[in-house]
Amino acid sequence: MIESIKKSLPSPIVDWVYRKRMKLRIAQEFAKDFRRYVNNAAYEDKVIPSHMTARAVEVQGTKDYHRVEKGLTLPEPKRPFGAAVGERLDQALHLVPQDASLFTYMASAREALSVWNEDGTITDSVSPFPQRSHSLSEADVRAFFESRHSVRHFDANRPVEPGLLEDAVQLAQSTPSVCNRQSWHVRFIVDSAKKAAARSNQNGNAGFGEIPVLAVVTTDSRLFAGPGERNQAWIDGGLFAMSLTWALHGLGLATCMLNMSVSNKKADALRRDLGIGAHEVIIMQIAIGYAHEQHRVARSPRRMPTEVSSIVED
Repeated sequence: MIESIKKSLPSPIVDWVYRKRMKLRIAQEFAKDFRRYVNNAAYEDKVIPSHMTARAVEVQGTKDYHRVEKGLTLPEPKRPFGAAVGERLDQALHLVPQDASLFTYMASAREALSVWNEDGTITDSVSPFPQRSHSLSEADVRAFFESRHSVRHFDANRPVEPGLLEDAVQLAQSTPSVCNRQSWHVRFIVDSAKKAAARSNQNGNAGFGEIPVLAVVTTDSRLFAGPGERNQAWIDGGLFAMSLTWALHGLGLATCMLNMSVSNKKADALRRDLGIGAHEVIIMQIAIGYAHEQHRVARSPRRMPTEVSSIVED
């Protein structure tokens, strides 16, 4: 028995060649991801030049107006603070149309910064007191989280109302993102041919049968800046995708998150099929619908909380 197993194992040379080829393929995939980020990333905290793209101005302006908002929520904000922030906001305000919402956010933050630095008053409209408080019981929270499962058997005869998808997106917009840049975008695909094309470039949906709605979540790499944010597209996109999934669950819809752990060749095929721009990072697909009345779910046992958490002490 042992001898037959030994004979079936690859020789050291075959194993060496395999490992070298695997490393080369990984390097090639990383190289393409690297080029996408380098070609699209914005400037990193610089004086805003007049030739900056509109997206780059949006990145810097959003980072800076949010810096004011955040600064004024601290227990004891510095006074004065934000000299460089105020200078960049002044520059950005000359580059953004006055009827744009971004202009309004930047202008109000710039005014709030001046008011704080001049007389120590916090502008409520920029850094308000929260209007809502958490009121769910522990039992309700536990029931909500424990009732969601990945569903792979949908009711093909029950269409998903477009209004529910819109409501879910509105709820998911509460997702936190780096400096409030909200880089995400979701495409809800209902066309059968386009759904089939999208599914063919994802490795985990075989045997599902009909999927009423297929969502594709992406993020805009132009809304990130500098080397420190090179991985932020996946972080923010993943957070939004999870929020969207919980929102859909809360609205009565079943989902299954479908990873896009695929080669750039497959991802590029999905881009062509759906018209996804080269600047977008594809995060995942999500199958959406009403669960079939006889659907089953995977057991999916969970690790104990003590296995995945720890308290860091002195």
